[in-house]
Amino acid sequence: MDNRELNYLDKEGLRHYDTKIKEVVETKVSNLETNLNERIDNVVSTHEADVATLNTKIEEEVSTLDGKISTLDNKVDTNVETLNTKIDEEVSTLDNKISTLDSKVNTEVTTLNTKIDEEVDTLDSRIDEEVSLLRDNIATESDTLNNRIDEEVSTLNTKINTEVDTLDSNITSLENTVVANRSELINKINNDITEARSYTDSEISQAISEVVQFRYMIVDELPDEGEIGIIYLVLYGDAPEENIYQEWIWLPDREEYETLGSTNQIDLSNYATFDDTATDNDIDNIFITA
Repeated sequence: MDNRELNYLDKEGLRHYDTKIKEVVETKVSNLETNLNERIDNVVSTHEADVATLNTKIEEEVSTLDGKISTLDNKVDTNVETLNTKIDEEVSTLDNKISTLDSKVNTEVTTLNTKIDEEVDTLDSRIDEEVSLLRDNIATESDTLNNRIDEEVSTLNTKINTEVDTLDSNITSLENTVVANRSELINKINNDITEARSYTDSEISQAISEVVQFRYMIVDELPDEGEIGIIYLVLYGDAPEENIYQEWIWLPDREEYETLGSTNQIDLSNYATFDDTATDNDIDNIFITA
């Protein structure tokens, strides 16, 4: 709400106050006239002689009341004018204060912006210094780290060379031990071969019959208790078209299954075939030749 609106409201309030006063005065006058008329009627009916005197007093009272009302109106108008003058003075004073405040605010904003610019410049300078210092520290740390890496690599190479020398020494010692025990080992193997050849066909057949023969069985899931001699094949993963199975055997002494791997993990690339298997004479020559 601005000053003009305040001035308007104050004037309206005074006018409203003046109207209310007039209404109250007029109401009182009307009530008084009514009461006086009633009293006059009563007095006239009993004392006609006093009617003229009473009328005179009524006229005097009305005249006096009119004078008071006129005086009150003059006072109200005077007060309204005085109040309007004060309101105008207050509005002018308030406008001056607002103008002064705006000027101060603008000055403070300008000063604050200048300080902000100075602080930003100072902060930028400090950031540049910190970044430069950080880069120098990174370079120093990088050089230190590279030196430590070189030292660690050198130490590691020394340890590796030492371990290699030790390993070469152990290998040489092992080779000497193998050469020293070669004759004894060959004699033992020859004795085992001679003893093996002494078995009869019936003894060999009996030994073979005691060997457990394994067969494969594809199952959806492992039974609670398996059987000896069965390799259970359980589908590996969710892709039956890949034809990969997990192999399981039952261990009765432990009453649990043990996996042998999967069907795609068997690599026979380094095994001999029937075409290049050594003959008995080749085996004899290996163990007999010293």
